[in-house]
Amino acid sequence: DEMIRSETIRVLKLGLVRYVAGTPLAHRLSVSFKSTGKDEKVMDPWDYWVCKTSVRSYFNGEKSRNSISLYGNVSVSRTTPDIKLRISGFSNYNENNYDIGTETLTSISRGRGFDGFIVFSLDDHWSVGADGGISSSTYSNRKLSLSTGPAVEYNVFPYSESTRRELRLAYKTAYQFVRYDEETLYDKTREHLVRGELSVTIEFKQQWGSVETRLEGSHYFHDFDKNRLELYIETSLRLVEGLSLEIYGNISMIHDQLSLPKSGASTEEILLQRRQLATQYQYYGSIGFSYTFGSIYSNVVNPRFGNF
Repeated sequence: DEMIRSETIRVLKLGLVRYVAGTPLAHRLSVSFKSTGKDEKVMDPWDYWVCKTSVRSYFNGEKSRNSISLYGNVSVSRTTPDIKLRISGFSNYNENNYDIGTETLTSISRGRGFDGFIVFSLDDHWSVGADGGISSSTYSNRKLSLSTGPAVEYNVFPYSESTRRELRLAYKTAYQFVRYDEETLYDKTREHLVRGELSVTIEFKQQWGSVETRLEGSHYFHDFDKNRLELYIETSLRLVEGLSLEIYGNISMIHDQLSLPKSGASTEEILLQRRQLATQYQYYGSIGFSYTFGSIYSNVVNPRFGNF
Protein backbone atom coordinates (compact mmCIF):
# COMPACT_ATOMS: atom_id res chain seq x y z
CA ASP A 1 0.00 0.00 0.00
CA GLU A 2 2.82 2.43 0.81
CA MET A 3 4.54 1.73 -2.51
CA ILE A 4 1.28 2.39 -4.40
CA ARG A 5 0.65 5.58 -2.40
CA SER A 6 4.15 6.94 -3.05
CA GLU A 7 4.00 6.24 -6.78
CA THR A 8 0.52 7.80 -7.04
CA ILE A 9 1.79 10.99 -5.38
CA ARG A 10 4.81 11.12 -7.70
CA VAL A 11 2.64 10.88 -10.82
CA LEU A 12 0.18 13.47 -9.47
CA LYS A 13 3.06 15.89 -8.88
CA LEU A 14 4.18 15.50 -12.50
CA GLY A 15 0.66 16.24 -13.72
CA LEU A 16 0.35 19.37 -11.56
CA VAL A 17 3.59 20.98 -12.79
CA ARG A 18 1.94 22.59 -15.85
CA TYR A 19 -0.66 24.29 -13.64
CA VAL A 20 1.81 25.59 -11.06
CA ALA A 21 3.95 26.98 -13.92
CA GLY A 22 1.20 29.48 -14.72
CA THR A 23 0.89 30.86 -11.19
CA PRO A 24 2.90 33.46 -9.16
CA LEU A 25 4.43 30.51 -7.30
CA ALA A 26 6.23 29.29 -10.42
CA HIS A 27 9.51 30.93 -9.33
CA ARG A 28 9.53 28.71 -6.24
CA LEU A 29 9.27 25.55 -8.32
CA SER A 30 12.30 23.50 -9.37
CA VAL A 31 12.43 20.36 -11.50
CA SER A 32 15.20 17.79 -11.35
CA PHE A 33 15.98 14.72 -13.40
CA LYS A 34 17.79 11.65 -12.12
CA SER A 35 20.08 10.44 -14.87
CA THR A 36 21.75 7.04 -14.91
CA GLY A 37 24.17 8.12 -17.63
CA LYS A 38 22.59 5.90 -20.25
CA ASP A 39 19.19 5.25 -21.74
CA GLU A 40 17.38 2.48 -19.92
CA LYS A 41 14.06 0.83 -20.50
CA VAL A 42 11.85 0.33 -17.48
CA MET A 43 11.57 -3.45 -17.14
CA ASP A 44 8.93 -5.29 -15.15
CA PRO A 45 10.59 -8.46 -13.83
CA TRP A 46 7.13 -9.94 -13.16
CA ASP A 47 5.79 -9.10 -16.64
CA TYR A 48 2.46 -7.82 -15.19
CA TRP A 49 1.86 -10.98 -13.12
CA VAL A 50 0.36 -10.47 -9.66
CA CYS A 51 0.12 -13.28 -7.09
CA LYS A 52 -1.92 -13.24 -3.90
CA THR A 53 -2.50 -15.85 -1.22
CA SER A 54 -4.21 -15.80 2.16
CA VAL A 55 -5.09 -18.19 4.98
CA ARG A 56 -7.68 -17.35 7.64
CA SER A 57 -9.13 -19.09 10.67
CA TYR A 58 -12.11 -18.20 12.83
CA PHE A 59 -12.96 -19.87 16.10
CA ASN A 60 -15.21 -19.24 19.09
CA GLY A 61 -16.84 -21.22 21.85
CA GLU A 62 -18.25 -21.55 25.32
CA LYS A 63 -18.97 -24.40 27.71
CA SER A 64 -21.64 -26.13 25.61
CA ARG A 65 -20.53 -25.28 22.10
CA ASN A 66 -17.57 -24.40 19.92
CA SER A 67 -16.92 -23.76 16.25
CA ILE A 68 -13.97 -23.39 13.91
CA SER A 69 -13.69 -22.22 10.33
CA LEU A 70 -10.63 -22.45 8.09
CA TYR A 71 -10.29 -20.74 4.73
CA GLY A 72 -7.44 -20.42 2.27
CA ASN A 73 -7.10 -19.11 -1.25
CA VAL A 74 -4.47 -18.36 -3.86
CA SER A 75 -4.78 -16.35 -7.07
CA VAL A 76 -2.54 -15.47 -9.99
CA SER A 77 -3.53 -12.72 -12.44
CA ARG A 78 -2.13 -10.77 -15.36
CA THR A 79 -3.83 -7.68 -16.79
CA THR A 80 -2.76 -5.78 -19.91
CA PRO A 81 -4.79 -3.72 -22.41
CA ASP A 82 -4.99 -6.78 -24.69
CA ILE A 83 -5.36 -9.76 -22.32
CA LYS A 84 -6.90 -10.30 -18.90
CA LEU A 85 -6.08 -13.59 -17.15
CA ARG A 86 -6.90 -14.90 -13.69
CA ILE A 87 -6.39 -18.30 -12.06
CA SER A 88 -7.50 -18.94 -8.48
CA GLY A 89 -8.19 -21.71 -5.99
CA PHE A 90 -9.78 -21.93 -2.55
CA SER A 91 -10.57 -24.38 0.24
CA ASN A 92 -12.77 -24.03 3.31
CA TYR A 93 -13.66 -26.15 6.34
CA ASN A 94 -16.37 -25.43 8.92
CA GLU A 95 -17.06 -27.44 12.08
CA ASN A 96 -19.61 -26.89 14.87
CA ASN A 97 -19.87 -28.94 18.09
CA TYR A 98 -22.78 -28.77 20.53
CA ASP A 99 -23.13 -30.55 23.88
CA ILE A 100 -26.77 -31.55 24.36
CA GLY A 101 -26.99 -33.34 27.69
CA THR A 102 -24.95 -36.53 27.33
CA GLU A 103 -24.78 -36.21 23.55
CA THR A 104 -22.39 -34.20 21.38
CA LEU A 105 -23.72 -33.00 18.05
CA THR A 106 -21.11 -32.32 15.36
CA SER A 107 -21.75 -30.66 12.01
CA ILE A 108 -19.09 -30.32 9.31
CA SER A 109 -19.10 -28.73 5.86
CA ARG A 110 -16.32 -28.55 3.29
CA GLY A 111 -15.72 -26.88 -0.02
CA ARG A 112 -12.84 -26.48 -2.43
CA GLY A 113 -12.39 -25.29 -5.96
CA PHE A 114 -10.11 -24.11 -8.72
CA ASP A 115 -11.12 -21.83 -11.58
CA GLY A 116 -9.73 -19.53 -14.21
CA PHE A 117 -10.72 -17.22 -17.01
CA ILE A 118 -9.05 -15.43 -19.90
CA VAL A 119 -10.36 -12.41 -21.83
CA PHE A 120 -9.07 -11.02 -25.14
CA SER A 121 -9.71 -7.42 -26.25
CA LEU A 122 -10.84 -7.27 -29.89
CA ASP A 123 -11.57 -3.54 -30.18
CA ASP A 124 -13.04 -0.69 -28.11
CA HIS A 125 -16.44 -2.45 -27.87
CA TRP A 126 -15.95 -6.24 -28.25
CA SER A 127 -14.24 -8.84 -26.06
CA VAL A 128 -14.14 -12.64 -26.13
CA GLY A 129 -13.02 -15.09 -23.49
CA ALA A 130 -13.37 -18.44 -21.83
CA ASP A 131 -13.56 -19.78 -18.30
CA GLY A 132 -13.43 -23.12 -16.55
CA GLY A 133 -13.25 -24.66 -13.13
CA ILE A 134 -13.38 -27.69 -10.87
CA SER A 135 -15.01 -27.71 -7.43
CA SER A 136 -16.77 -29.70 -4.72
CA SER A 137 -19.18 -28.68 -1.96
CA THR A 138 -20.99 -30.62 0.73
CA TYR A 139 -23.48 -27.72 1.02
CA SER A 140 -24.46 -28.07 -2.66
CA ASN A 141 -24.32 -31.93 -2.65
CA ARG A 142 -21.57 -31.90 -5.27
CA LYS A 143 -18.71 -34.35 -4.93
CA LEU A 144 -17.19 -33.15 -8.20
CA SER A 145 -18.16 -30.41 -10.63
CA LEU A 146 -16.27 -29.64 -13.85
CA SER A 147 -17.17 -26.78 -16.18
CA THR A 148 -15.73 -24.95 -19.17
CA GLY A 149 -17.03 -22.71 -21.93
CA PRO A 150 -16.62 -19.61 -24.11
CA ALA A 151 -18.00 -16.10 -23.63
CA VAL A 152 -18.49 -12.92 -25.67
CA GLU A 153 -19.14 -9.35 -24.47
CA TYR A 154 -20.21 -6.11 -26.15
CA ASN A 155 -19.93 -2.71 -24.46
CA VAL A 156 -22.25 -0.08 -25.94
CA PHE A 157 -19.90 2.63 -24.73
CA PRO A 158 -16.18 2.49 -25.58
CA TYR A 159 -14.11 0.70 -22.95
CA SER A 160 -12.01 3.88 -22.73
CA GLU A 161 -15.00 5.48 -20.94
CA SER A 162 -15.33 2.64 -18.39
CA THR A 163 -14.37 4.88 -15.44
CA ARG A 164 -17.57 6.90 -16.07
CA ARG A 165 -20.07 4.61 -17.78
CA GLU A 166 -20.56 1.08 -19.09
CA LEU A 167 -23.42 -0.82 -20.71
CA ARG A 168 -22.23 -4.38 -21.25
CA LEU A 169 -24.08 -7.30 -22.82
CA ALA A 170 -22.49 -10.72 -22.33
CA TYR A 171 -23.36 -14.29 -23.29
CA LYS A 172 -21.69 -17.41 -21.95
CA THR A 173 -22.17 -21.10 -22.53
CA ALA A 174 -20.64 -23.85 -20.43
CA TYR A 175 -20.41 -27.61 -20.43
CA GLN A 176 -20.70 -29.15 -16.95
CA PHE A 177 -20.04 -32.61 -15.60
CA VAL A 178 -21.38 -33.13 -12.09
CA ARG A 179 -21.02 -36.07 -9.70
CA TYR A 180 -23.22 -35.83 -6.63
CA ASP A 181 -22.58 -36.91 -3.03
CA GLU A 182 -26.11 -38.30 -2.76
CA GLU A 183 -28.77 -39.21 -5.28
CA THR A 184 -30.72 -36.11 -6.30
CA LEU A 185 -34.45 -35.42 -6.46
CA TYR A 186 -34.20 -36.28 -10.16
CA ASP A 187 -32.67 -39.73 -9.45
CA LYS A 188 -29.21 -38.68 -10.64
CA THR A 189 -25.84 -39.55 -9.18
CA ARG A 190 -23.99 -37.88 -12.07
CA GLU A 191 -24.91 -36.00 -15.21
CA HIS A 192 -23.64 -34.01 -18.18
CA LEU A 193 -25.13 -30.54 -18.61
CA VAL A 194 -24.90 -27.58 -20.99
CA ARG A 195 -25.81 -24.18 -19.59
CA GLY A 196 -26.35 -20.78 -21.23
CA GLU A 197 -26.21 -17.38 -19.53
CA LEU A 198 -27.11 -13.90 -20.78
CA SER A 199 -26.40 -10.76 -18.73
CA VAL A 200 -26.85 -7.01 -19.08
CA THR A 201 -24.77 -4.74 -16.82
CA ILE A 202 -25.17 -0.98 -16.46
CA GLU A 203 -22.65 1.17 -14.58
CA PHE A 204 -22.69 4.96 -14.37
CA LYS A 205 -20.56 7.30 -12.27
CA GLN A 206 -21.71 10.86 -12.78
CA GLN A 207 -22.33 14.01 -10.74
CA TRP A 208 -25.90 12.84 -10.11
CA GLY A 209 -24.63 9.67 -8.41
CA SER A 210 -23.63 6.14 -9.31
CA VAL A 211 -25.53 3.08 -10.53
CA GLU A 212 -24.46 -0.52 -10.96
CA THR A 213 -27.22 -2.87 -12.07
CA ARG A 214 -26.96 -6.36 -13.53
CA LEU A 215 -29.77 -8.52 -14.89
CA GLU A 216 -28.68 -12.10 -15.46
CA GLY A 217 -30.66 -15.03 -16.85
CA SER A 218 -29.50 -18.62 -17.28
CA HIS A 219 -30.95 -21.97 -18.32
CA TYR A 220 -30.02 -25.57 -19.06
CA PHE A 221 -30.39 -26.65 -22.68
CA HIS A 222 -31.78 -30.11 -21.89
CA ASP A 223 -34.74 -28.52 -20.08
CA PHE A 224 -35.51 -24.81 -20.51
CA ASP A 225 -37.78 -24.96 -17.44
CA LYS A 226 -34.59 -25.33 -15.38
CA ASN A 227 -33.65 -21.67 -15.30
CA ARG A 228 -32.71 -18.76 -13.05
CA LEU A 229 -33.21 -14.99 -13.23
CA GLU A 230 -31.19 -12.66 -11.00
CA LEU A 231 -31.21 -8.88 -10.54
CA TYR A 232 -28.42 -7.02 -8.70
CA ILE A 233 -28.69 -3.33 -7.82
CA GLU A 234 -26.23 -0.97 -6.16
CA THR A 235 -27.31 2.65 -6.53
CA SER A 236 -26.52 6.01 -4.95
CA LEU A 237 -28.68 8.82 -6.36
CA ARG A 238 -27.97 12.43 -5.51
CA LEU A 239 -31.38 13.97 -4.74
CA VAL A 240 -30.31 17.45 -3.64
CA GLU A 241 -27.05 18.95 -2.44
CA GLY A 242 -25.60 16.49 0.09
CA LEU A 243 -28.67 14.19 0.19
CA SER A 244 -28.48 10.80 -1.53
CA LEU A 245 -30.78 7.81 -1.88
CA GLU A 246 -28.89 4.52 -1.48
CA ILE A 247 -30.27 1.19 -2.69
CA TYR A 248 -28.55 -2.18 -2.56
CA GLY A 249 -30.05 -5.58 -3.17
CA ASN A 250 -30.43 -8.82 -5.04
CA ILE A 251 -33.43 -10.92 -6.00
CA SER A 252 -33.31 -14.33 -7.66
CA MET A 253 -36.04 -16.46 -9.19
CA ILE A 254 -34.73 -20.01 -8.90
CA HIS A 255 -35.86 -23.04 -10.89
CA ASP A 256 -32.56 -24.86 -11.48
CA GLN A 257 -31.67 -26.67 -8.24
CA LEU A 258 -30.58 -29.90 -9.88
CA SER A 259 -28.29 -31.00 -7.04
CA LEU A 260 -30.80 -31.16 -4.17
CA PRO A 261 -30.41 -34.53 -2.38
CA LYS A 262 -33.32 -36.93 -2.54
CA SER A 263 -32.99 -37.68 1.19
CA GLY A 264 -33.58 -34.02 2.09
CA ALA A 265 -31.88 -32.27 5.02
CA SER A 266 -31.87 -33.06 8.72
CA THR A 267 -33.07 -30.60 11.36
CA GLU A 268 -29.46 -29.93 12.37
CA GLU A 269 -28.40 -29.25 8.77
CA ILE A 270 -31.31 -26.84 8.29
CA LEU A 271 -30.63 -24.90 11.50
CA LEU A 272 -26.89 -24.71 10.86
CA GLN A 273 -27.36 -23.97 7.13
CA ARG A 274 -25.23 -26.93 6.14
CA ARG A 275 -27.49 -28.00 3.25
CA GLN A 276 -28.98 -26.16 0.34
CA LEU A 277 -32.79 -26.16 0.63
CA ALA A 278 -35.42 -26.16 -2.09
CA THR A 279 -36.67 -22.66 -2.90
CA GLN A 280 -38.17 -20.69 -5.76
CA TYR A 281 -36.64 -17.37 -4.80
CA GLN A 282 -34.01 -15.61 -2.71
CA TYR A 283 -33.62 -11.95 -1.86
CA TYR A 284 -31.70 -9.51 0.25
CA GLY A 285 -31.42 -5.77 0.20
CA SER A 286 -31.28 -2.42 1.90
CA ILE A 287 -32.57 1.08 1.20
CA GLY A 288 -31.75 4.31 2.98
CA PHE A 289 -30.64 7.89 2.80
CA SER A 290 -27.36 9.61 3.51
CA TYR A 291 -26.77 13.30 4.07
CA THR A 292 -23.38 14.97 3.95
CA PHE A 293 -22.71 18.63 4.69
CA GLY A 294 -19.76 20.83 5.63
CA SER A 295 -16.56 21.90 3.93
CA ILE A 296 -16.00 20.67 0.37
CA TYR A 297 -12.29 21.49 0.71
CA SER A 298 -11.54 19.13 3.58
CA ASN A 299 -9.13 16.50 2.26
CA VAL A 300 -6.90 16.14 5.30
CA VAL A 301 -6.05 12.60 6.38
CA ASN A 302 -5.43 12.05 10.10
CA PRO A 303 -4.73 8.40 11.00
CA ARG A 304 -4.81 8.80 14.81
CA PHE A 305 -6.93 6.18 16.61
CA GLY A 306 -7.55 4.37 13.33
CA ASN A 307 -10.94 5.16 11.79
CA PHE A 308 -12.32 6.77 14.96
